[in-house]
Amino acid sequence: DGPDTQCMAAPIVITAPADPLLTYYWSVNGTPLPQFNGASSLSYQPLATGTYIFEVVASLQDANGNACLSLPAVHQVEVITSPNIPEIEISNVACSPYHVEVAVTNPQPGITYYWSNGAVGLSATSTHDGPLQVRADAFGCTATAQIDLPRNLNELGWTFPNGCYSFCRNAGYQ
Repeated sequence: DGPDTQCMAAPIVITAPADPLLTYYWSVNGTPLPQFNGASSLSYQPLATGTYIFEVVASLQDANGNACLSLPAVHQVEVITSPNIPEIEISNVACSPYHVEVAVTNPQPGITYYWSNGAVGLSATSTHDGPLQVRADAFGCTATAQIDLPRNLNELGWTFPNGCYSFCRNAGYQ
């Protein structure tokens, strides 16, 4: 048992049923992994992206001390790179009420984009200012980016009511 797709940065963990009577012999892409012989699991750090084929053979000693070997069990894992860091573009949709759209400008195929406001996809809309984050995800491999949305000036209307600026300017303040 193990993942079908794995991020390059993480080790691949493959397991076989734990049984104290069995001894396991592991290999990857046809190369024996003697450091894992006897163990019911392995943690293998891939050196490059690509396909890794893991094989395990179980051995059981019979009453005469002879080894009975199983057929190889095979598990294939595709190792992928992390997605690119998303680049975010902002577009003003409306000033009143405040409404902006943000979009990923460097999308990649097979990547899902999750926005911190709950949206999923290449774009999201927001009706408030402040930080907004997007996470690019592919089988647990992630990259994130954040944009600080501009302040919604309509929210400050009660602080700076109409006429305040002209009053200050007439009073000689800048």
